[in-house]
Amino acid sequence: MKTSEIYAQRPRLLSALVLALALVGTLTGCGQRAPSKLKIIGGIAVEENDPIASRVAALVTSKHVVQCTVAALGPSTFITAAHCIYGKKLEGWTIESGLRAGDGESLPVLSGEIHTKYDPASMRTLSPDLPPNDIAIIKTSEPTRSIIPVPIIRKDLRHLTRPALKVTVAGYGRTDGLDPESTGTLQKVVLAISSFNKDAHEFTTISDEGKMACHVDSGGPAFMYIGKELTLVGTISRGDRSCTSGSTVFTDISQFREFVSEFHD
Repeated sequence: MKTSEIYAQRPRLLSALVLALALVGTLTGCGQRAPSKLKIIGGIAVEENDPIASRVAALVTSKHVVQCTVAALGPSTFITAAHCIYGKKLEGWTIESGLRAGDGESLPVLSGEIHTKYDPASMRTLSPDLPPNDIAIIKTSEPTRSIIPVPIIRKDLRHLTRPALKVTVAGYGRTDGLDPESTGTLQKVVLAISSFNKDAHEFTTISDEGKMACHVDSGGPAFMYIGKELTLVGTISRGDRSCTSGSTVFTDISQFREFVSEFHD
């Protein structure tokens, strides 16, 4: 059938095709063009008494759209993924806390500092040869009164002696890969680290029973209790665009302690 006939006789086919391309055409994890802005799939809502609730916030655009997820490093310092703010004008953007984005504080974004060696091209594959350096620091013009800063890991994550390393991942992203919008609700899920990419300063978690990060989770934290202290060990970088299979790739914070220390409060 000719293209013109498809348009004339079956317009729904075009809508379906556009939706399919939107879901899979920009997948970074599958070697396509752009990084996926990932939400928690298969997780649970974070409750008010959970320590994670007071350490994570949403990055919201001037149009009141939840763009990504952040974690607090200091009263006015937050960590996220570089691709969340790369090429963006941050005027009017805010950091918003709460179990649902906007229910808590709203802090005006002052500036964003992307890693000087951030490489978007390296994010087009699951296992790049060069580090994507998908990490950024956001400064707010006002200090937070309620978001608690979290310490970063003090030693190489790969050297932790455990039979199976697991991280608790949190974000405000979609909970359904077919839903184009984020609910703006803070979710969490526990994922097992499946591999480390030493050269790229990243680690990967395998999709387990449909559990993974999804859109808007990008920049969100991967936590681990080291001793009794909730510690930041990674930030969400990219994954399956459709949020149905595959792995989630994280920036390994243990390899970026020097970068983080430059901007710490």
